[in-house]
Amino acid sequence: MTIGIYLITNKTNGKVYVGKSLDIKTRLYCHQSALQAGTHNCAAMQKDWTNLDKFTFEILEECQNKFLGKREQTYIKELNSIELGYNTIMPTLTYTKEFAPVTFTLPHELKKMMEKTSYKNSSEFIREAIIDKLKVLNPQNKTINVIEKVLKELGV
Repeated sequence: MTIGIYLITNKTNGKVYVGKSLDIKTRLYCHQSALQAGTHNCAAMQKDWTNLDKFTFEILEECQNKFLGKREQTYIKELNSIELGYNTIMPTLTYTKEFAPVTFTLPHELKKMMEKTSYKNSSEFIREAIIDKLKVLNPQNKTINVIEKVLKELGV
C-alpha cells in the first residue's frame, strides 16, 4: 500500500488533478473506474474523458500520512491545478484525522446476527450491509458497482 500524492494528467489539453491517498493504487483505480462508468465526481474531467489512453495516472510523492494534506496543497499550488486543472478547491488539512485507519469491535447483537448467516467473516457481512443500504438509497447509481468492487478488493 502506497501512501502519498498522485497526479492525473489529460495528455490532450494538459489539465491535471492532484490528489492524496492512503492507498494510491486503489484510489487511482477508483478514478479510472468512475471515469469509464461515466460517474466521476469531477464533471470537467468526466466531460474530457474519452478513453484511458488520453490520461496518465502517476505517483508524485510517497509520504507519511501526517504530511498528506500539506503536500497535496503544495502540489496544487505549484501546478496551479485549481485555475488550470481539474481541482476545484484547496483541500483542508484534516484529511489524516478524517481518514485515519479505524478499528472497531462488532457489537454483541451484530455478532449474533452474523452467526445466523452464511457469511465467512465480519468484513464480508459489513460489505454486504453497506452495498444493500446503498442500493436502497439509490438503486440506479452506477457508482454502487464500483464501490462494491473496491470493497471486495480491499477485503471489506
